[in-house]
Amino acid sequence: NFHGTVESFGSGRTTLRMADRTTVFVPNAQFVSAVVTNETRKEFEIFETRVELSADAMENARWISYHVRQFLEDDPVVLKTKAVPPRARISEVRIDGSGTLLVSCAIGLAGGVRAIDDATECILLNIRDIIKYGSNSKQQLNN
Repeated sequence: NFHGTVESFGSGRTTLRMADRTTVFVPNAQFVSAVVTNETRKEFEIFETRVELSADAMENARWISYHVRQFLEDDPVVLKTKAVPPRARISEVRIDGSGTLLVSCAIGLAGGVRAIDDATECILLNIRDIIKYGSNSKQQLNN
């Protein structure tokens, strides 16, 4: 599988430029049976993560999922689309009381790859803070 930018398309082969600037020549016959995705008009990247919650954090699971959802809805880089609405929900509860929080949203691509990395990091750190303050002191997050 190759992921790159088409530099040229000839009768026998297609030339791709990879992210690391290497050139790959792909015989056009490979495209006959392959699925090719054109990402040039892609408007967002789907962010999805599973966060493991301790039994202590699960005591505040509703509060945590609500505040993660609120954060996603208020964050300007998170797109509010019907296709991928911002979500945060408990997806698993284990017998020991621990569980899993499933978080997903769409991140706008206007700022490029660096902006996606920054947005992903920001989302993850905010989830961590919400869980930390939700487990210890709900008042800290509200101030």
